[in-house]
Amino acid sequence: MTNHNGANAIWINNTTIALQIEHFKNFEVYDVETGRSLFGSINGELGHKSFNDIIFYSRCANRQLPKNETKRLYPKQEEGIWKFDLSSGKSSQIIKKKKIIKKFIKQNPDITGNDVQILHVESNPAGNKILFDYRHKKQPNDKRRKQLQGFVNADGSGVKWIPERPMHVVWYDNETMFGVEMDDKQKKMHRYDLEGNNLELLAGSACHLGISSDRNWFAGEFGFYKNEPDGFTRVYLYKRNETKPHAVLSAWQNAKITWRWVAHVNPSFSADGKRLYFIRAVEGMDKFEAVYIDLEKAGILRS
Repeated sequence: MTNHNGANAIWINNTTIALQIEHFKNFEVYDVETGRSLFGSINGELGHKSFNDIIFYSRCANRQLPKNETKRLYPKQEEGIWKFDLSSGKSSQIIKKKKIIKKFIKQNPDITGNDVQILHVESNPAGNKILFDYRHKKQPNDKRRKQLQGFVNADGSGVKWIPERPMHVVWYDNETMFGVEMDDKQKKMHRYDLEGNNLELLAGSACHLGISSDRNWFAGEFGFYKNEPDGFTRVYLYKRNETKPHAVLSAWQNAKITWRWVAHVNPSFSADGKRLYFIRAVEGMDKFEAVYIDLEKAGILRS
């Protein structure tokens, strides 16, 4: 089981949560008050957020593990971006992976269709645009994939390759996104338009990012795919327009779990902005845990 998307869980509404099960293979939707699975197992890899009781997700054979042709889950016609509507309990395909590949190559001939992965789908708050990662190999035998960014309208139209890709982009609002500025040595958080143009500095250094609904608070860990020089991984809280941390929310020493096992921190604010959820490693153990901190009760949100 992977844990890249936090604990592989996203809140759908105040009483419903979606959890990834197996390895990028299926997810289930649970009522958190009863612990009951509402729809059974659904094929797909969860995205990063949910709005209006719609879950956007991806199906991609190249994301399946173990990488064995006989064990790949999805036929080619099912690969792509999907949505699950909780009101009807039905899934529908938004766009096929092969169409995304075709559009990307048309927009930039240097992009290939070699061993493509589609993942990290994320809807904007309005639910009318979806960001996604496009990972491909420049040459078929390359060991690593090149990471690109794109978006598509929720009706499957308007596929767009984003020419300048910041790292770990997430939606800022319905028309802009924010992420880590890779040309900045300190890797601070910036906002971008959907061409990837840098619009403004938002907050200080971070790797995986979270933003409150009022856009006044930002969270992330910094070390950028490794622990800090003193061996710790720390979760920082920033106020908007400030590059120095407002608070250090947690700290631990266990690079094996956080970075080599990719139990990334992946912070996420509650809808009211009062709580921050994240993943942390347990010191001295091969274990990680999903935790949250009540920022309001702890007095951390005070100026």
